[in-house]
Amino acid sequence: MSLETAKRIFFKYMKVVNIEKIRRVLKYVILVESIIILTLLVFILADYILPYVAEPRTSGSIVVFDAEDIVENNFTGVKVVVVKGFMLTDLFSLPKLDADLVIIVAHGFIYEDNEFILGTSEEPSVFYPVFHPLYVVEGAVVRGKTFDGEQRIGVSQKILDYIPSPINKPIIMLTCGFGNVSGFAEKLVEKGASYVAYYNGTVKEEYVNDFINKIINSWKNNTLRSWLESNNFVVVERKASQNTVP
Repeated sequence: MSLETAKRIFFKYMKVVNIEKIRRVLKYVILVESIIILTLLVFILADYILPYVAEPRTSGSIVVFDAEDIVENNFTGVKVVVVKGFMLTDLFSLPKLDADLVIIVAHGFIYEDNEFILGTSEEPSVFYPVFHPLYVVEGAVVRGKTFDGEQRIGVSQKILDYIPSPINKPIIMLTCGFGNVSGFAEKLVEKGASYVAYYNGTVKEEYVNDFINKIINSWKNNTLRSWLESNNFVVVERKASQNTVP
């Protein structure tokens, strides 16, 4: 093909194709891509900020987070507050929470490489990776499924890296002791929890309220630590090198 023939074909093609239409399409594509990138950047920034601005929903001597809506609120003797639901903001606001003891009632499940995931009460929408891109990419927030088949947002121990200040209170986890739950507990202690106790097995729903009543009574009698250790709970506490949490 000669150069002149190639030129004729090119100019005929240019007459058929509307250059302005191509430009408009390209501008539209670039605009859409820019909006998507900007939106992701906004949500990434929001993920960075959320742990610092999260505020507690309540206060009390003992605060119980009930992710499964199974805890009865009929405790007496001390100020026990039952918070229905357990969300990311509840986890991030633990350092600010005015409480002497925190109890978390939630599902636990296994993710990749035997990693323990603590379930929340938040149900993932199809857009949840967009709403929390930083946590999702880091593997700190994942989609999980309970024994009942319900989809839930769950958190791995990586989410605890975002807690900005020491927790400074004991935490008891009434959850399924699957996977590396000890690693999750150790990470909470590393983030300043006085100690963390988790049940070495599966806590059946019908026994949850009985467990909580016994925990509260032991707390009132100043015998909680010994009760936990004698009732199949594993207690993870600070090492000497962790007494000062940065």
